[in-house]
Amino acid sequence: MRVCSKPIVTAALTLLAALGLAAPAISDESPPLFSRQEFCYNAPGTVAGTLLGSRALVAKNPRPYRMSKEFVNPQLWCAPHCATYIRATYISAIPGQSWGLVQYLMGDAEADAQKQLRALGDVNIRGGLYVYRAYGLDMFIRDSNNHQLTWGVLREALRALTDYFGEIQRTALPGSLTFIIYDGPIVRVNPFELHVNDPEFYDQIYTGPSKKTDKWAWSAIAFGTPNGIFGTVPHELHRKRRGVLNNFFSKQAVSRLGPNIQALVDKLCDRFRKNYETKQPIDLHHIFSALTTDVITEYCFAASDDCLGKEDLDAHMTVVWMKLSEVSFTIQQFPWLLPIVNALPVWAVRLINPRLYEMVKLDRGWYRQIDNIRVEEKVSDKSTENTIFHKILRSDLDPQERTTVRLVEEARTLIGAGTITTANALKVASYHLLANPRALQLLTAELKTAIPDPAHPPSLPQLEQLPYLSAVINEGLRFSSLAHRMQRIAPDRPLLFHEWVIPPGTPLSMTSFLVHHDASVFPSPDAFMPERWLGRSEKRLDRYLVPFSKGTRACLGMNLALAEIYVALANVFRRFELELWETEWERDVRVTHDFVNPFPSMESPGVRVLVKGVVG
Repeated sequence: MRVCSKPIVTAALTLLAALGLAAPAISDESPPLFSRQEFCYNAPGTVAGTLLGSRALVAKNPRPYRMSKEFVNPQLWCAPHCATYIRATYISAIPGQSWGLVQYLMGDAEADAQKQLRALGDVNIRGGLYVYRAYGLDMFIRDSNNHQLTWGVLREALRALTDYFGEIQRTALPGSLTFIIYDGPIVRVNPFELHVNDPEFYDQIYTGPSKKTDKWAWSAIAFGTPNGIFGTVPHELHRKRRGVLNNFFSKQAVSRLGPNIQALVDKLCDRFRKNYETKQPIDLHHIFSALTTDVITEYCFAASDDCLGKEDLDAHMTVVWMKLSEVSFTIQQFPWLLPIVNALPVWAVRLINPRLYEMVKLDRGWYRQIDNIRVEEKVSDKSTENTIFHKILRSDLDPQERTTVRLVEEARTLIGAGTITTANALKVASYHLLANPRALQLLTAELKTAIPDPAHPPSLPQLEQLPYLSAVINEGLRFSSLAHRMQRIAPDRPLLFHEWVIPPGTPLSMTSFLVHHDASVFPSPDAFMPERWLGRSEKRLDRYLVPFSKGTRACLGMNLALAEIYVALANVFRRFELELWETEWERDVRVTHDFVNPFPSMESPGVRVLVKGVVG
């Protein structure tokens, strides 16, 4: 056992216990594994990470952190072909702004490990335990179940943790640290859940109807809709609830909706034309959110919110939906918050938080609309309307499945998911086109040939046949997919990932963002290259394009979202010449935060454009 002691300055103790995933333990008497050199000496890119606790989530200002006995952070160390789960429990307080001190101490311990590695070689540490004491930090690292603790393993783990604490000191941003799981093929990201980062394994987690797939209850409560399809945990109940809605969002049903989408896109183009006349910049997320909100509300309730007809595009509601996404992790920590808020009088909510008031006001409005539909259905057996909620109320679902309370949660699910995700895809695709003149030139040339007269646009099925437009949309979806892990549970069967057997009932997840940026599938993953979707490689890549997930719990509104994207991009880029205005990739587009939906920097004023010309 190696002990390094220095004077204690601050009272603190950190216990770092390395826990393996599934491989059997190896005693320290055995020789080092033959693959040790592969991932110790030649793995400078190893990373470490953490899950923020509830105190960090609700803090208005994440600096300074205090590490205390209430603050328990699971931490990860990942190296190629290896993943180690490290749990840190701070049992006495370290003063705020102390991450730099922790980083320094980790670096000192790393230097000690490096010294021993050079002197002794990559041999097992006697007793399988490394102890480091310095300036109030007592650190214990024990051997792991999936590899032995050698000086090489220790050096790489400490190097990763040193870099990681430095990143915390540098950013201290909530939601910004999800991408630390990038390097691990399989990682335990909390005491219950495993994350896999292997595109070939995707279909094993997100399976079709022949295999039962539950949702993890912890992830299902993120948006406060436990009774909507997004928050439904059991496989069978989800199948029943979704079955009523499937026909509404089928390819055939969405094709019939084509003229309605075109009419709303015409209104969208009127707003672009107006900004051409006023020379004012347009926030693409706001204007595309206005479109997607009008489409989904008209489909749900037969009357749109007419955001496109409002002077400000109802931009404050876009902010409300984005804020709901931001607080989704807080809702997970405190699931009782939203029920309390919904029980308060509207005036009280308005005093507490104006944006929360807007959300509650929406809920109350949906209550009235659904109750009105219920009355309409009772009065007439032959209602002329055929909206989503008319269909649910006419269905053979159990009475408790047709209560207004549950249907309001369904409305929040459908409208929320149908608004900001599709708008984000339109915004991101538009940015990349405008930032890549060659791609823009090829698209506009194709659109001019396919649409000789912009006043008479082709139908949705005709647009779907345009190869370069389809390639642009696929590449845009690759860049704009969800940033968070999508957890699933196989309740009745084990899953095999390489040599790991994952027991039934284990929450298992993958991340679309990581799949879409895997260089083995998408070479030069950070480059916008629509050409990658053309030619013989297209079908092979389609398997790995998962912006809507896959399986029985894939995005219900996938066909509707694609229809909106096709019609909007084709019309906007056929009719107008656009130019980016005071927009930066690093600040306004690059994914910086994981709030389930991908977010750019909090300093971003938005992706904005000027309309430079109207094309005949």
